[in-house]
Amino acid sequence: LEGRGETVSAVDEIMFKSTIEGTVVDYTAHLTFDNWIRFVAPLMAPLLRRLVGKKALDGLVAALES
Repeated sequence: LEGRGETVSAVDEIMFKSTIEGTVVDYTAHLTFDNWIRFVAPLMAPLLRRLVGKKALDGLVAALES
């Protein structure tokens, strides 16, 4: 999946692997920031992982369980 906002581009990678116990889902979001935000992005990474990453994971889990 690819998306572009005013100051960020995102490429989301979702991979599925079948196992004996079910399916393993590997989700990775690659974010590229534009303008001045790219200079503070490394400092924001832990916050983005906790807030945005958690929300994305929760949404993915909800979608897969329904």
